[in-house]
Amino acid sequence: ESYQNPTRALSDGTCCDGDPNGMGVCTDPCDNIFTFCIQESNATGSNLALPVCPFLRGVSGVFQDDDINFGVDLGNGVGNPLTFSRSGTWPGGVRFAARSRDSDLAGPIIVTLFATVNISAGSDFT
Repeated sequence: ESYQNPTRALSDGTCCDGDPNGMGVCTDPCDNIFTFCIQESNATGSNLALPVCPFLRGVSGVFQDDDINFGVDLGNGVGNPLTFSRSGTWPGGVRFAARSRDSDLAGPIIVTLFATVNISAGSDFT
């Protein structure tokens, strides 16, 4: 429901926007854009492109902040919570992936998160 990047830095430690101040602190917030992916629970790797996100792939709007409380609309038609439907046999679980990139620097990665969740068919998970 929320996201914080108190260092205002990319995954490699460099500032998202601008140079650090005289004390080595990044002062400008990142322009966060999030990619969300729901895939088979046995998926591996860090690719979040289609077709490796068969259940859901969404890209948010831009959040010009590093302390975000997500609302019901993540921008670009991506709702919160993320929902998806599946026909056929339920695989027993899914792998959720979320990646934040800085939108104005041609997409360097800020952070990537993966979580595998095993849930019963028809159950809600929040």
